[in-house]
Amino acid sequence: MTAAEKIMNSTLLFFTVLLGIIFPGCGGPACFVVTDPLPDDRVAVPEMARRDINIIGDGFDKQFTEQLEQALDLSRSYRSLRNKRKEAMNVDAFDNVANSSWFENRIHLGGWTPEKIRRGPDKGTQPDTSEVWTIFRAKAEGVTPGFSIIDEQGQRYVIKFDPLGFSGLSTGAEVVSTKLFYAAGFHVPENYIVCFTPAHLRLGDNVKITDEKSRKRPMTQADLQAQLARIARQPDGTIRAVASKYIPGKPKGPFRYQSTRKDDLNDIVPHQHRRELRGLKYIAAWLNHYDTKANNTYTSYLDKGYLRHWLIDFGSTLGSQGDEPMPAYVGHENTIDPLAIFARLATLGLWVKPWEKKWHVPYQSIGHFESDDFDPQSYDPIIPNPAFENATLRDAFWAARIIVSFSDELLRAAVETGQYTEPGAADYLLKRLIERRDIVGRYVFSRINPLDGFKLLHQPDGRIELRFVDLAVVCGLEQATASGYRYILAKKNGKTLDSQLLGRANHLQIAAKYFAEMPAGDYLQVKIFSKRHAAKKWSQPTILYLEKPEAQKSVRILGLRRVY
Repeated sequence: MTAAEKIMNSTLLFFTVLLGIIFPGCGGPACFVVTDPLPDDRVAVPEMARRDINIIGDGFDKQFTEQLEQALDLSRSYRSLRNKRKEAMNVDAFDNVANSSWFENRIHLGGWTPEKIRRGPDKGTQPDTSEVWTIFRAKAEGVTPGFSIIDEQGQRYVIKFDPLGFSGLSTGAEVVSTKLFYAAGFHVPENYIVCFTPAHLRLGDNVKITDEKSRKRPMTQADLQAQLARIARQPDGTIRAVASKYIPGKPKGPFRYQSTRKDDLNDIVPHQHRRELRGLKYIAAWLNHYDTKANNTYTSYLDKGYLRHWLIDFGSTLGSQGDEPMPAYVGHENTIDPLAIFARLATLGLWVKPWEKKWHVPYQSIGHFESDDFDPQSYDPIIPNPAFENATLRDAFWAARIIVSFSDELLRAAVETGQYTEPGAADYLLKRLIERRDIVGRYVFSRINPLDGFKLLHQPDGRIELRFVDLAVVCGLEQATASGYRYILAKKNGKTLDSQLLGRANHLQIAAKYFAEMPAGDYLQVKIFSKRHAAKKWSQPTILYLEKPEAQKSVRILGLRRVY
């Protein structure tokens, strides 16, 4: 052995030992442990001060500082290479998320109708267009103006408009996405499409605007008329807008997609490790919600004494960027993407990416919203999102289960709330939503076993029947006739007790003797695999843990684990 080889072997041995110290216990079987549930975060806590975020500084940190820190984090890099990122910290034994101040389980539980989708978070209190609206706040900056008004019932709304030449673009996206995000489970504002005339508006007292010289001064009637002149009219002379009802409670600033809020005693799970914020990556990708910065979030201190966390501002979703159709790069690159910039410099700008060639706007009210180049896994928001960067396949499964719960009929109902008048636009949007939904489902369910809805039935002879559903079949991505299943029954230590091919059956029988022989408080493992007709091998298993509690004869499901 040469000196160079000895040095090389010594170096390899050193790094092997080092990795063993840094990453102890990697691999090997692990016992299933049911952790205690997290405390409900909807309990009264002392009111905290409003906390705002420097958006420019936060964006710089996300784009550069934190990317460098991640690159230098050897433990994180090692887990990412092995596809073993840290799992979400707020899931239960069944890999579900409890209702909280962040999220409420909705559409995937079933029972949703088109009417329920159309209603969404709305309580039927949109501003009455037969009454006068008093402007108490206004903005003059930006491509399109905006007002805050109070109606004669004392309700407050933010009034937002479409960009000139694109009637329905941002208003339709805002309302349709609101319905979908609400049904998915997130807290969102009430958003209504309204049509009104300038005669409905009255300028309130002491309304301030910032003019083009950055001076704050009182707003005049001439200022109002100048802003209204920048807003397109409908054929009947009315102005189309979104009336976004003020969120209840006291505003406490946006939330971050990382760490916790130290002055909120309920906030104990780092945000980048919350399942609902990680899974949001795939729901946002589906709806092209690329602007998932902190300034599109909101927290309010409710009368009940706790913070609620909201997603807001959906005018830049679907095919809209708010002030124009969505640019071609959206979803493929961050707005400032160092790698993309380097590639352009290296090729002197001659390399035109495939998605740049396909950019087109078939409908002015829809913008650029395609599906043929959509890749949910590589979807990039406007700036890196810490929660999205930590997402695992289990987070993706959680999101996909929600997304495929939106049937074609329910999606059509959501699209109808956009009130698109451009011929063919609504059908185009619906088609793209369906296609992107199916792309997410196929991507996730081809990588993690899509079995769910497990139920136990106790037979009179002591046998246990375990039933399940195949989400890929239920939502039409796979055919039942081309799907098969098998299971392995094993002890806690992994020793096999029984195994069977189930064929196309989505249920299995477990003999009573296995439970009779099982000590009280122990559990058995049921590993269920699935396989498609065209697939060469079986999926990884979904493992259920069946327990016989002490002093009880019945068996229950202790929890499950989705292996990938």
